[in-house]
Amino acid sequence: MRQKHSIASIILISFFSISMIYLILLFSVTYVNFKRNITEVSNIQSEEISRQIVYNYESYINTIIDTSNLIQADITNKDIYASIDETSSYLNDVIRLKKEIITIELYDLQGDLIVSNIKNQTARNASQASWFLSSINEQTIHNFQTPFETQGVYQITISKFVLFNKNDQSGVLKIVISFDQFVELVKKSNLGFGGHISIIDQYYNTIYTSKTDASGVSDAKEKEVFLNTVIGTSKTKINDLNMMVNVDTLANTRWRIGVFINAEGIKVIENEFFWNTFSISTLFLFFAVLLFLTISRRIAKPIQALEAKMSDIEKEEFFQIQEVNIDSYQEVSALSHSFNTMMKKIDELMTRVVVEQKEQRKSELKALQNQINPHFLYNTLDSIVWMIEKEQNEQAAELVIALAKFFRLSISKGRNIIPIKDEIDHARNYILIQNIRYQNAFTYSFSCEDDIKDHKTMKFLLQPLIENSIYHGLKNRIDQGHIEVKVYQDEEDIIFSVSDNGYGMRQERIDELYRRFKDQNLHDGVGLKNIYQRLLIYFGSKAKMIIKSELDEGTTIEIHISKEASYEED
Repeated sequence: MRQKHSIASIILISFFSISMIYLILLFSVTYVNFKRNITEVSNIQSEEISRQIVYNYESYINTIIDTSNLIQADITNKDIYASIDETSSYLNDVIRLKKEIITIELYDLQGDLIVSNIKNQTARNASQASWFLSSINEQTIHNFQTPFETQGVYQITISKFVLFNKNDQSGVLKIVISFDQFVELVKKSNLGFGGHISIIDQYYNTIYTSKTDASGVSDAKEKEVFLNTVIGTSKTKINDLNMMVNVDTLANTRWRIGVFINAEGIKVIENEFFWNTFSISTLFLFFAVLLFLTISRRIAKPIQALEAKMSDIEKEEFFQIQEVNIDSYQEVSALSHSFNTMMKKIDELMTRVVVEQKEQRKSELKALQNQINPHFLYNTLDSIVWMIEKEQNEQAAELVIALAKFFRLSISKGRNIIPIKDEIDHARNYILIQNIRYQNAFTYSFSCEDDIKDHKTMKFLLQPLIENSIYHGLKNRIDQGHIEVKVYQDEEDIIFSVSDNGYGMRQERIDELYRRFKDQNLHDGVGLKNIYQRLLIYFGSKAKMIIKSELDEGTTIEIHISKEASYEED
């Protein structure tokens, strides 16, 4: 006989496929590390470019500030008004040395021009100019104005409050410089498509920007970037372009510079690496899946066959023994053998339980029914004795005849299941006896649909309901009461209904009755709970009792028994 493989050997092979999956995970980790490293390199490069641009700008501006400080030092002890031509020539010499300076002018505190690098310059007043007012208000710093363009040349004005004539007089030094050198430096920087620099003041107004209309970057989007990044490097997306943004402050000013660098190249490199890694991982995964499917099918096929047999047994309406014989691995064969043994044990146990439950149900039903007959018999015999003593012989004879019919139907040849018409006759004899006992204290009526009279039902179903109506609904009533007994059907159930026009009861009392029905620790004798217990024993969830009542209106008790309920002849 061929030796069967063990599940342990299959697990060993499966472990090999898991190792291949581990290789795929290794590729994934490699990609994540690559992405992180290339991002770090990109950030370093972006910061370096930004740092170089800021350095070039600050070097450019610092040169002008140094020149301004030199001029201020030279004129401190000079009487400007006495040496206008000499001072003008001095300023001209400075401009020749500093090609980036366009004009140098000195104004008094009233804003009138004192001297310029251009001799015989036309007199003018600058008292309302922004650069002049800024220098008057902030005398300790150099004030930078927004760059402007004149005849195709970017220019920027720098002004400073200064002292001259041995510090006895003061004024404002104005230097206009060309901004083109800085602009050319920016143009030489490789910032990529849409990349640019922007300079803003403390109020987020744009001082200068190198962006073009083709970049499509809105001022609002740029302002949002400056708001979100005070200083440092961040990533943002502008018009579907990935941008690295580095924001820094400019020395000696209240401005901030933002360098926007197109990072799409980094994205392309990331995508190429990702797809290469993904392709290799997918190839390994494909072969690993094929191997795993082959192994798993070899393991699962016999187990699925065993499960299918179990499902067939589960779907059977009645439990039947079906032996399962599966020629497979050692463990599965042992499992099928154990399953067959278990099925035989279950069959033996179920047969024993069914017999025991059947006997127990018979005993319980008989015990409940036996509670009804003696209780009613004693009361009726007392009434017959009383009538004989009062010489009401005809009524006593009528009562004896009704009692005989009642017990003849009660015996029913020992059967617990009888036709509905017999149950109605039984209830009719019972209510006749009670009506004679209570001297016609109430009237009654019966109705039953003809097509259900031959249906089967449980014996002693209506009598306890009628008894409840008499004792709890009509007893001690001053006027004449009425009891209505109906048996009818709807789409799902056959309904037994007993109604009276007695005192009724509150909803709280109805809820209490329902609670007592389900409380196994309460033993209330032969009342409604007796019926409820019998219904529960015989029909389970296929029967229910419903109580409807209103104070001073009466009470209706209904028993619903499903048409699907089965009746076993005991």
